[in-house]
Amino acid sequence: MDAIRANTRFRIRRTIRSPSGAGISDADALPVGVMVRNGEDDIAVTVTVASVTGLVGRYKLDFTVPGDYSVGDDVAVELRATVDGVSDAFPVWEAKIAATAFEAPSESPGTYCTRDDLELRFGRSNVEKWADHNNDGDLTEIDERVEWACEQAYSDINDELRGGPYDLPVSPLPSSLVDLSSRWAAALLNEWKMDESEESEKKRVGPSTEKLKRILRRVRAGALRFSGVAYGSALYPQVIARDVDPAILRQQYLADDIWRRVGFSPVGYADRYDIDDSGYYFTP
Repeated sequence: MDAIRANTRFRIRRTIRSPSGAGISDADALPVGVMVRNGEDDIAVTVTVASVTGLVGRYKLDFTVPGDYSVGDDVAVELRATVDGVSDAFPVWEAKIAATAFEAPSESPGTYCTRDDLELRFGRSNVEKWADHNNDGDLTEIDERVEWACEQAYSDINDELRGGPYDLPVSPLPSSLVDLSSRWAAALLNEWKMDESEESEKKRVGPSTEKLKRILRRVRAGALRFSGVAYGSALYPQVIARDVDPAILRQQYLADDIWRRVGFSPVGYADRYDIDDSGYYFTP
């Protein structure tokens, strides 16, 4: 079940089938979309339903989870339709409210990791070696440099995630982000650390931020998610595919393949390729 933020917009496609087993089929009349909150229909919420031109049995739904829903609420959307004279409710999507409506992100200084996190992952001697840029063993400077690296990693990671589906700073703090931040801070410490065996040139002897940037771009594009953190806001609508048709799945694969090649979800992609209702990428 998805963990979402209240006041988030969704656009979802749903395929329906004939109860007779004849396969994908149009409804006898345009289906009705219904928002269900904690097991009860919420008729105050508008769920817009439209048929997909040229495709049998496919319908697209557009709705926004109300901003006054509470943390812990179970929400779902159903497509209620009559097909070949038989009425049924087709489940479309369900989620749990994990955070309230979007608020302006805080830009105050902070960290996603501590020195203890770095030392747990890389070992104390490695962290001290990477932070000892002057190679003089000055513990005060090492402490200050580690503190700086953690704060800078926090700022850099927020910049990589900015414009994506998570409020910044990310909260609650998932363990995966602690690990990413620790690796980023270690890379900063090590960035200009010289290998003592090769004084004539600067040589990287530890982690790099390049792989971490690729991971964070996937998070920003929605291909990866932080566990336990509310996903989405009114400023970042989500498109969720629910189609089972092979042609639609092929479009999704092509969308994913293009995303992998460029490393991010390009602005205007949905408009250019006309698959905004069947792909995962949507331009607000």
